[in-house]
Amino acid sequence: ETGVDVPNANTLIIEDADRFGLSQLYQLRGRVGRSSRIGYAYFLHPANKVLTETAEDRLQAIKEFTELGSGFKIAMRDLN
Repeated sequence: ETGVDVPNANTLIIEDADRFGLSQLYQLRGRVGRSSRIGYAYFLHPANKVLTETAEDRLQAIKEFTELGSGFKIAMRDLN
């Protein structure tokens, strides 16, 4: 298995999230909250940085699709 594997982790903070792809953000977000504890994922970007349209779209998608099983919707958005 690859990636982050910390069963008790319930909080994830991603700095410069605008530099990640949508599927990467989704995978990272899915790594927290795997136990009985609620998971939290924070995706940060510099306040003084103008984001590209693509970066804004990615962050909006990860914000919008939060329900369980939203991977298909994320994948479809990632294709566009």
